[in-house]
Amino acid sequence: MTDENGNDYRQIAYQYFVDRGYAPTVAAGLVGNLETESSSDLDPNASDGDGAYGIGQWQGSRLTDLQNFASNGGYDVSNIFLLLSIFKRLQKYVN
Repeated sequence: MTDENGNDYRQIAYQYFVDRGYAPTVAAGLVGNLETESSSDLDPNASDGDGAYGIGQWQGSRLTDLQNFASNGGYDVSNIFLLLSIFKRLQKYVN
C-alpha cells in the first residue's frame, strides 16, 4: 500500500524505525514481522476476521488501547504514522 503521496508503507515503516534509533537490521525485521501480521503491503486496515486489526493485528486490550489513543488524539485509527507510533506504546504488553 502507499500513502496519498505514493510512498510505500513498508519504506515508511522502515524509515520510521531507523529514525527512532533502531538498527537497520532491526528495522527490517520489524517491518518483516508487520508484513506477516497484516499483509505484504502493510495494510493499515487489515483484519483477520476474528477481531484483530491493523498492521500489528492488535486485539483485545491492545486494540482498545489503540482505539483510545487514536480517539483521544483526534486521529484516524488507520493512519500509518499512528499505527507505527503506538508500536512502542504497546510494547508494554511484551515482557
